[in-house]
Amino acid sequence: MYHTDYREETFYDVVRRLEPEPFKSVTGLTQEQFELLANLGVFNKALMNDAVYKFKRYEDSSFTYTKKQITTS
Repeated sequence: MYHTDYREETFYDVVRRLEPEPFKSVTGLTQEQFELLANLGVFNKALMNDAVYKFKRYEDSSFTYTKKQITTS
């Protein structure tokens, strides 16, 4: 369930805009540390973005199943 109408498009959207506090709680990384590690190529950006896309795809199908209309960007 979303608290806003905003839906993430990439993993970076989740970390930077949508869920920065839970990300920090789970990983122990600050935004600055995350940015540094991301710039160093520690995270597989394509794989993580693919996971976000697949989650949204399955989530969208559940909205269709429940006949709830959600607009995705």
